Amino acid sequence: MAKPREFTEDLSAAEAEHGKALGVAKAEHAKAIGVAKAEQAEVLRLTVELQETKSEVEVVRAEVKVL
Repeated sequence: MAKPREFTEDLSAAEAEHGKALGVAKAEHAKAIGVAKAEQAEVLRLTVELQETKSEVEVVRAEVKVL
């Protein structure tokens, strides 16, 4: 059976390891959120670009009909 001091040391070590793992997980989570936001911004930019291209195509189609 572990002595109280050994138990306290083991508990402190486990808590420290848990804190370290939690810190790593939080950092990875924050990084993933940043990546997702950047990807979302790129999708939005591409969507706007696509809409602009569609508008340009419609203008060209209208010009072709006039010709």
